[in-house]
Amino acid sequence: MKLLKTILFVMIATTVLVRVAPAQLPSETRKVFEEIVDELDKDLQKLFIKAIDDNTAIVEFTPEQFKRFRAHHANPFEGLDKIDTDKLQGNIALKFELPTVRNRASGKLERQHPNYLKDFKPVLKSWANSVVDIKIAGKSVALGTIVSREGYILTKASELKSNKKVTCVLADKTKLQGEVQAVDKINDLAMIKINARNLSPVSFANSAPMPGSFLVTGDDRGNPVAFGVCSTRPRALLSDTPAYLGVRPIDSPDGVKVDTVSSPGAAEFAGIKANDILLSIDGVELKSANQLVNRIRQLKPQDKVVLKYKRGDKISETVAKLTGRKFANSNEPKNLQQFGAIISKKSTGFPQVFQHDTPLLPEQCGGPVVDIDGRVVGINIARHGRVGSYALPAKHVKKIVENMLRRDVASKNKNVEKK
Repeated sequence: MKLLKTILFVMIATTVLVRVAPAQLPSETRKVFEEIVDELDKDLQKLFIKAIDDNTAIVEFTPEQFKRFRAHHANPFEGLDKIDTDKLQGNIALKFELPTVRNRASGKLERQHPNYLKDFKPVLKSWANSVVDIKIAGKSVALGTIVSREGYILTKASELKSNKKVTCVLADKTKLQGEVQAVDKINDLAMIKINARNLSPVSFANSAPMPGSFLVTGDDRGNPVAFGVCSTRPRALLSDTPAYLGVRPIDSPDGVKVDTVSSPGAAEFAGIKANDILLSIDGVELKSANQLVNRIRQLKPQDKVVLKYKRGDKISETVAKLTGRKFANSNEPKNLQQFGAIISKKSTGFPQVFQHDTPLLPEQCGGPVVDIDGRVVGINIARHGRVGSYALPAKHVKKIVENMLRRDVASKNKNVEKK
C-alpha cells in the first residue's frame, strides 16, 4: 500500500494518512464519530462503528468508500480534498484527531500569522541574545531571561516540576547544564545558574506598559512567537485556591457552633466534630461566625491554626492545617484547549501582574515581554485563560532579581527557598 504521510490542519480535525497501527480513540473524537455515524450509509457506518468498538482513531477506507465519505454531507472533516486518490494504491488508512493548540497553524487573516509576526522582529533585536530555551529531558518547558552577565537566568518555577537540573539553550544554540539556585514561590520564579560569562542580560524598564500598548514575546532565536495588547495596569491577583477549614459555623448562645464538618477537610483531620463550640483561634476569642470566616480568609492553604473548642463539658485544643478549595470559574469553557488555550500550572495568586491578551503557551512563559519601543516591560509568568496571559512588571522583577542574587537577603526571605 503506497501512502502519503502528510498532516492536514483543519478546522474540525486533523487527518493523517498512516500505516495501520493502534491509535487510541480520544473521547472528543469518539463523540464526532458517534454524531455522524447515523447519517452515513450502511457501508460507511460499519467502518466508523468498528473504529468506535475497537477504540481506535484510525479508519481504513477503500478508494471508493473514501470518495463517498469525502463527498458526504455528514463529513465534518475539512482538508480531505487534498488527498489525491490517484496517487494511492490499495486502501486508505486515515487517523482522525481533533486539533490541539500546539499543532494548529494560524490562518492568513489571524493576527498571529507569521506574515504579521515578522514585522515585530526589529522590536526584539536588542534582546535577541537575552532569551534562553529551558529544556528538561529534551523537551522545552519554559523560556528563560538572562539577568546577569555571570550566568544567572530567571524563569517560571512551576514548569520545572521541582527539577534542580535543566538544560539551557542559548541564542547561539549552545547547550549548557543549569542548576536551580533559588525559588520565589509567590511569584513563581526560579533562578538558574549556568557556567558562562559575558552573557547579555536584559535591562528592565522603569515603568509598566499602559493599557492598549502593543506587547511582543520572542523566542531564544529573537523571533516573535506572539503579540498582544496590554489590558490592565499592574495589580494584585488573588489566588483561586483560598484557605479552607471545612466547617459551617453558626452563632449560638454558647459561642461559635460547628453546624457541619466537611469531609475531607482540615477541621475533620484535626478532630473537630459537628456541635463542637469553637472558643478561640490562635488565642483570639471567637465571638461570631463571621469573625472565624474572616480570619480564615486572611490565611492561605498549608497554614496552621490553633483551635480551642468545647465538646460537652470538656475544653480541648487542636491544630488544623488548612487545605485549599478551588473555585471554578463558570464562565470559562470546560476544555479550553478546544478554544485555543492551555493554562499554566500556576496561573493565579501573584502579588503584582499586568494582563495582556497574547496567546502564549505555558512553555513560552518565563521570558521577557517587550513593548513596541523595544523596552523589556516585564516577564511573562502565566497563561491564565482563553484570551489572557499575565506578566510580572519590570519594576517588580528588578527587586526580585536583586534579592535572589544577594544570597544573604534570599536566605532571610521566607518566600524564597534556597535549593
